[in-house]
Amino acid sequence: MTRHRHWRRDVPPAHLDRLVRALASGDPELSPTTAGQRLARSRVGMRRLVRVVLSSADLSTRLTALYEFLTARLAPWHLALLGRVFADPHAPALLRALAAEGLGIHLPRLSSRRRPRRRDARLLDALHQGLADPEPEVRFWCIYALTALGDARCLPRLRLIAATDTASASLWTLRQEALWALGQFEGRDLDPHAL
Repeated sequence: MTRHRHWRRDVPPAHLDRLVRALASGDPELSPTTAGQRLARSRVGMRRLVRVVLSSADLSTRLTALYEFLTARLAPWHLALLGRVFADPHAPALLRALAAEGLGIHLPRLSSRRRPRRRDARLLDALHQGLADPEPEVRFWCIYALTALGDARCLPRLRLIAATDTASASLWTLRQEALWALGQFEGRDLDPHAL
């Protein structure tokens, strides 16, 4: 098991409880972002972040916890959490979209190219299904993730989205994101704003 140098081993429970409270409601001395960053410095803190992400806390707190989780140094087994959040049909669209983005960022680095795992295949299949999700935000980040992963199986669906999907999402329309993705697969670096 790989040890991450930046992880602290002993964190007093009272300190962790304070950080979780600050993550949820802020603290006069500690912003939610800072609390999340400090939680991400220890294994037990990462577990607390996971609990917040999977809890029924308000969306803002869950998003902050997931964002700080994603910016920590993740290990391969952390991908299961991202897959769980992404696949949860009851999770808010923004949370699922952030999980899809995280998969696009971390799956290439943490996936074993020599011995692909069933988990990786399931995550890719879930991202492919996400291209048909009713929420534009989720579709947008699935396009990004599959493009980052270089999975060419999505090309027919990307062409369909580029031709028909004008819904707006994060930064631009899904059509623009699909055209950008198609350009990436063809080796062209396109500016989505110019599309």
